[in-house]
Amino acid sequence: FTRMASVGDDIVHRAVRVEDNSVNGVEPSWHQIEGRAVTEGRPISLIDNEQARPVCLINPAMRDRLRLGRNCVGESIMIGKERFLVIGLLEETTQSGMFGRTGENLECYVPFNTMWRRYRIFSIQVEAASRSNRG
Repeated sequence: FTRMASVGDDIVHRAVRVEDNSVNGVEPSWHQIEGRAVTEGRPISLIDNEQARPVCLINPAMRDRLRLGRNCVGESIMIGKERFLVIGLLEETTQSGMFGRTGENLECYVPFNTMWRRYRIFSIQVEAASRSNRG
């Protein structure tokens, strides 16, 4: 299982600001449970989570919106008032118009403990792998 939480915050790179975007706190097991691969860089690690490191994963849509370089791993972005290091680029997902999901799919993920220590979280979601996802 993985604990998950989400808050809205501004994400900034140089002069480009994405206002009140969803920032998601996840544990390292999230990658396997959700089946989301990192195409460049690395996933969120146990050490990132334990030490509440200021690191993040973004998707290509967020990279492009922030006008980061094609290889954005190692670049810094601001989430709220804190600097975060981009450690990886998530694979693209197919997004349908169901459940109100339309427009840009701008994704940003940080270690769960990083979020826990920086934001006052009142709602935590727990997600587990189904029996069919077990390896």
